[in-house]
Amino acid sequence: MYLQIAAFQGHIQEGNSNVNLDKVLEQTELAEKRSIDILCFPESYLHGYFANKEDAIKHAINLQSEDFLNLCKLFSKFNHTTVLFGLNELDNDGIYNTVVVIEKGQCIGKYRKAYTYSPYDYYSVGRDFPIFEKKGIKYGIIICLDSAYREPAHIAALKGARIIFCPSFNRIAKEARMLHYLHRNSSRSCDG
Repeated sequence: MYLQIAAFQGHIQEGNSNVNLDKVLEQTELAEKRSIDILCFPESYLHGYFANKEDAIKHAINLQSEDFLNLCKLFSKFNHTTVLFGLNELDNDGIYNTVVVIEKGQCIGKYRKAYTYSPYDYYSVGRDFPIFEKKGIKYGIIICLDSAYREPAHIAALKGARIIFCPSFNRIAKEARMLHYLHRNSSRSCDG
């Protein structure tokens, strides 16, 4: 058994979820025509990745809301392609950097980013590492910075994931402290 997988890494209009959702639907339609099994979009693709909590909350969605259920229904016309896309999730008093998994108009699950850094440390972090399955092949999801730590991918692999998707936003300024941190950690891990 094999999976046909595609990834979309394209322009986003931060704060304009209608335009971004149209792009997701457009790309999903192309993927469906090409019999793509799983189509992966970047983290926070629906809403954007904001430097402050107020903007992130303003551009976020509760996964239990009627708005989100209606969003999922837009994917009911796709019978083959499973879609993974990032959004800002509101849940009680927390906001999460989440990737949802949508099949045939239903959200079959989600993954919440497990690690964060300033100025995005307003995000609550997830501690669940769910496994999904398509055509008998198990897969997991980690988000961007999660890949700098071994635990998220390791846990997914221990649960049987043969594929791990890692959606990333990929917008870091050259002077970002994150780059220094990643370089320091990667150098340390290579030293043994």
